[in-house]
Formats: sequence, structure tokens, C-alpha cells
Amino acid sequence: GNSFTPIFSTTMESSSPLTEAQICAILERIQEGDGTAKEELFRLLSTELYGRARRQMQGQPAGISLQATELVNEAYLRLGGSRGQSWRSRQHFLATASLAMRHVLIDYFRKRKKRSNRANLEVEELAAVFEDRSVDMEALDIALTELREADPDMAQAVDLRFFGGVSVEETANILNIKLRT
Repeated sequence: GNSFTPIFSTTMESSSPLTEAQICAILERIQEGDGTAKEELFRLLSTELYGRARRQMQGQPAGISLQATELVNEAYLRLGGSRGQSWRSRQHFLATASLAMRHVLIDYFRKRKKRSNRANLEVEELAAVFEDRSVDMEALDIALTELREADPDMAQAVDLRFFGGVSVEETANILNIKLRT
């Protein structure tokens, strides 16, 4: 078995809306190497993170064992190793966390596909269920990788908009580019 110990629980809610200045103060502490600031940021933004995790998991095949809580926790663990990571705003942090969740989902579906192939299941039947109910995360990842090679800025914009839930204006701000008119 998979012994999963949640870092954050599904009942954890942020107590009150934080101002951008409060978020920036926590982001500065993270940059300065404060070991507790990243966990604090995740806890304070947990409601938004769980909402993003649930949206990313919508439309996935029935019987999926990965839960939104696990998705947020895995994203936390992946971002925990990002030394020198500097987020400029709440939206930039949330977009980065959403991208980490996307990578967790892609890895999950790759492992699941390998297990199903090893178990000698009817691949065509599995593929039909997968195609009917979900975004093909692996194909999407391949397409984004190809786009990243051709146009890295456009690929990052797609990541931010599709997975990060970031507006056009926020995407331009995060990427430090001008809006198209």
C-alpha cells in the first residue's frame, strides 16, 4: 500500500481573505529562506488551492483513486524542493502550484497506464473509457512540450491560462509582457 499522510486536510479553510500586501510579505519571507513561510502560504491559500485541484480533476475517469487533498499535498512537496523560487504575487504562486498539480496528474496517469498494461487489461477498453471521460493528460503534456520547443513564452502562457486559472492580464504581468490589442 500507499501510506499517505496529508500535510493539509480538506477541512482547512483560510480564515479571512488576505490582502496582496500580506501575501507579498509571506513571499518575501520564502525568498529570505524562512522555512515556515511556504507551509503558511499553502495553509492560508488552501481554499483556492483545493478549488484548483478539484477543477483539474473534473472529467477524469471514474474510479480514480487520487483525491484533491492528495493533489494539493503532492504539489506542496514538489514545490518544497524549489530552492530560490521567487513568486511575485498570489496569482503567480497559485499558477505555479497549479502547474505542479498538472505534473502530479500526468505522472499519476502515466503510472496508472503502466500498471494497466502490466496487468494485461484490455487496452482498447481502457483507452475508450479514458477518452470518453477525461482530457488525455499525456497527449496534452506532449503537445505542450512541443509548443515549449517552438515557442517557450506561448507554452508558459498556455500553462498559466489553462492550468493556472490566470486571467489574460495576470498572465501578461507574470510573464512580464505587454497585452496584445
